[in-house]
Amino acid sequence: MNLPSAMFAAIASSIAVTTGHVTPLLQMVKEALANVTNHACATQVNAELDYDKNDLKIRIQDDGRGFLLSRPSGHGMGIMKERAELASVSVDVQSEPGAGMLVTVEYNNSKGRQRHYRFHSRCGSI
Repeated sequence: MNLPSAMFAAIASSIAVTTGHVTPLLQMVKEALANVTNHACATQVNAELDYDKNDLKIRIQDDGRGFLLSRPSGHGMGIMKERAELASVSVDVQSEPGAGMLVTVEYNNSKGRQRHYRFHSRCGSI
């Protein structure tokens, strides 16, 4: 199996993430990277972590084959949505055939329990 090359970047100071949020956040990152490895046929994946005192943003982007989010998919998208709900975070997935995928996970420690899900494809948000 050919694995894509990977670049990881962290831009940070410090953030307080509660214990109950750490595991779901890490599992969402793991699921997004597993989707790249197992389905995307990507040659490159970039993972970026950006955080400060109250905000955490994780972006995972690949150059793989992409997909239409309007079509039924495997368990990966459902798992990420479930993890986002458990962690009270926002998740945004963007993809279209031939254009790879971008997953953005955002956690704001000052907002409390706020959830937001956005799924975008070439045909628009769904």
